[in-house]
Amino acid sequence: MWQQLKVLDLKIILTALDDIKLPFFKENALRSALGTSLRATICATPLRGNCKGCDIESLCIYNKLLPRASGKALNSSAQIQEDVALPQESASLNSGGENLSPLYLAFFDPNTPMRIGAGESFTFYLHLFGPAVAYFPYFYFCLENMGLRGLGLKGDNSKRGKFEVRTIKVISPRGGETLVYSREEGAPPTGWRPFSLGDYVDGVEVSALKITTLSPLRLKYKNRLTSSVELHVLLRAALRRISDLYIKTTGERLDIDYSGLINQACTIAESNKPEGQWRWVDYKRYSTTQQRSMKLGGVFGDILYRGELTELYPYLKAGEVLAVGKGIAFGFGRYKVTIER
Repeated sequence: MWQQLKVLDLKIILTALDDIKLPFFKENALRSALGTSLRATICATPLRGNCKGCDIESLCIYNKLLPRASGKALNSSAQIQEDVALPQESASLNSGGENLSPLYLAFFDPNTPMRIGAGESFTFYLHLFGPAVAYFPYFYFCLENMGLRGLGLKGDNSKRGKFEVRTIKVISPRGGETLVYSREEGAPPTGWRPFSLGDYVDGVEVSALKITTLSPLRLKYKNRLTSSVELHVLLRAALRRISDLYIKTTGERLDIDYSGLINQACTIAESNKPEGQWRWVDYKRYSTTQQRSMKLGGVFGDILYRGELTELYPYLKAGEVLAVGKGIAFGFGRYKVTIER
């Protein structure tokens, strides 16, 4: 199973050509700029203005990467229920779109300032999953286009700050970096190859592990957003994410013991739970679709679990790589798993 799921982690270093001002919710600006640029780069019928009713919608790469653009979810042969994490036949993942499992994840380096001066370098990361890996060349041209269109908030000249791509590196599961593009050389990226999800998952015995959030976790259980992170809720989210990616990659349902894994997670107790461990953070964003400001929030914190975790660890580790829960397109759902001795 793990070897069939491909991952391409990219570290992209940019240089600002103008002053760039990012909003407090930086990943929303990145998501918007990337989506707009992808459409400008890929769309074969740009004069239509929207994707609805397009004759080549089913063949369009943009629609495969961003199905919400057309108001439709990707077709899938299964959906993992939020409450029980069991496969369920469904014509689509979710008609409302929020449960769509993105095929890529983009986020800034955590040290990126909100104001970037002309000539300064900054970094963001782009992770491609499953079918999206094959479209890396499109993302490269998208980034070049994005640099010309600008990023962040509009300045006094009513324009966004432009930038140029300096280098692109592939990050290995162990953290090594391989240069695949340099602006000095000028040629499009070459010599890149993806890794499998199995390259990230270690087969080790685990009796204690720590979960630390890297971005807000927006998890639902029994149709309600959770204000903390229980292990079985996190595992359900990871299983949904893995199962959905497996379906999109192979067209087949993932054959694992969902109920057994969930039941095991429910028996694992929390350890060392201090007061104020979890905190909820809300971000504001403006939805061009709904023409209004909206709140999007999730929890930050960490937790230590002790128990028989060996069987659960690979799925939790895979969730670390893929990100889980709601709001992945906005950079939510990232966490780190650390094995404790």
